[in-house]
Amino acid sequence: LRTGHCALNAHLYNICAQSAPTPECPTCGYERETVFHFVMVCPTYQFDRMLMFEGMRYEKMDPTMKNLMNTEKGVRELLRYAHGTGRFNQGMFGDGLARMEANNWR
Repeated sequence: LRTGHCALNAHLYNICAQSAPTPECPTCGYERETVFHFVMVCPTYQFDRMLMFEGMRYEKMDPTMKNLMNTEKGVRELLRYAHGTGRFNQGMFGDGLARMEANNWR
C-alpha cells in the first residue's frame, strides 16, 4: 500500500492488468481507486474506516496517511482495516497482522 503498487484498480489499470478494465473504484465508482481513495475516502468502507480511526485516536495519534503508513501503531491499524474490508485476498494482510500480533507488535 505504501508504494501504491497493490491490487487496487488505479495501479492494475496502469500496468494493463486484465482484472482492471478501468481505474475506477469497483465498489463506489466515484473516482480512481488509489490507495488514498481506498484508505481515506471510499464510502463503501466507511464503517471499517471509522474503526481504524478510533484505533488511531485510542493510541493518541491523528488518523493521517503519514501516521498510517509510517508508524508501528498506524501500520497495525491499517492492516486491520485492509483485512476487515475484504478488498484483498484473504491471506494478503491477515497474515501480516497475525505475525504482528504474535510478536506483540502493539
